[in-house]
Amino acid sequence: MDRPFSDIISSLEKGEIKEITIIGNDFAGEMTNGTRFRSTGDKGSMVMNILKEANKKFQTKYKFEREETGSIWIFVIQWLPTILIMGLLFIFMRQMQTGGGRALSFGKSKARLLHESQIKITFDDVAGVDECKQ
Repeated sequence: MDRPFSDIISSLEKGEIKEITIIGNDFAGEMTNGTRFRSTGDKGSMVMNILKEANKKFQTKYKFEREETGSIWIFVIQWLPTILIMGLLFIFMRQMQTGGGRALSFGKSKARLLHESQIKITFDDVAGVDECKQ
């Protein structure tokens, strides 16, 4: 159950908290009557002094746990657009180098000039079905 942070501090001072776990700025634990609680607050020096006093007076157990830093998926989602753009630029640059500038020759004709000295092929030279020759 979520409780205000001021209630958690006053409960610590009264000895009503059996154990408390601190993860970053989140406080979670169990009261002496068995109810569970959660709260968010600042773990400044005042709170640390109150925790130490509660531990001395009422044997309130407290522990600190490391905050979860996130998974690899958060990293991937943040960097995915940059990686995709860099990949596309890399592919585009490679095609420009290997193709001799073919990447920018979209509408250019591939027709070649014929010289009179080149061999001319006619339908008579081509083997095939008689209907094709007509």
